[in-house]
Amino acid sequence: MAIFNNPHPLLDNEKGNFLDQEFNCELLESQIQNGLYTFHFKAEITEPNMLNLIKENIVLFVIKVDCKPYYSKVFNATLENPLEVTFNIEYEEIPADFSFEFTPLLIAKNTFKYQNSNAEFPMDSYAFNITKNQILGSHSSLKLNFERGYKLFDSGPLIKIVKLPKNQNPTCGTMDIKLSEQFNIIVKLNENTFQKFKELNSLDSKLLDNILALPILQFVLSDLTFSKQNRDKQWVEMLHEEFDILNLESQEDILRKCDKILKSPIPKFIDYFTSKYEN
Repeated sequence: MAIFNNPHPLLDNEKGNFLDQEFNCELLESQIQNGLYTFHFKAEITEPNMLNLIKENIVLFVIKVDCKPYYSKVFNATLENPLEVTFNIEYEEIPADFSFEFTPLLIAKNTFKYQNSNAEFPMDSYAFNITKNQILGSHSSLKLNFERGYKLFDSGPLIKIVKLPKNQNPTCGTMDIKLSEQFNIIVKLNENTFQKFKELNSLDSKLLDNILALPILQFVLSDLTFSKQNRDKQWVEMLHEEFDILNLESQEDILRKCDKILKSPIPKFIDYFTSKYEN
């Protein structure tokens, strides 16, 4: 009995069943503009039987896109350009870390019988019953990470980090969050924490943004949802105009809104450790 490492001939440069036949893929374009991600991929296939199946619209060239933890979608090539895939993704559809994984695939459009004389022995001698969406070709995944695009509110950044006087500690855990200022949220840290965060910021500001922004925004939106004391502040008005933050009703609403704000390409949330803000 023949032993196959795949259930049918697979066109794959690393784990396939073809000698001297390749499935390559190139990313021709990747950009973000006005909150819209655009990607353009092109396949290069040397195996003639697979090329014929693609031209006959029996096999489709597709790009599977994953953006953990919850976004996964497949984009198909068109009849006009069967070896190219172009697609757009709205930033609101994906999680906040902006990390993409693209997997180029060749999949069956419908059920058909598949035999390929160019496959390695003994698979070249067999006819295989292929079902719809079964994978006939695969390529190693490509991973891309995008930085968040920033701009300031008219009054400056939403959040300002300041250092408490020497030997003074926050009254509420690791930080005091002051919402009563007219233009900005003020976050106060003790001297030791301030210096540690300052050093971390010099190494990786994105990491520090992720550490601070979520708990601060969650605190802010909870306060605005369950208390009307600070709703008259200009920073609240600007944030509400941008993200509709004053119509939340539950902690689930707050967490969903935090996620939307954090993955927005619009605001720059935190101004770290600028000397004029230090006490």
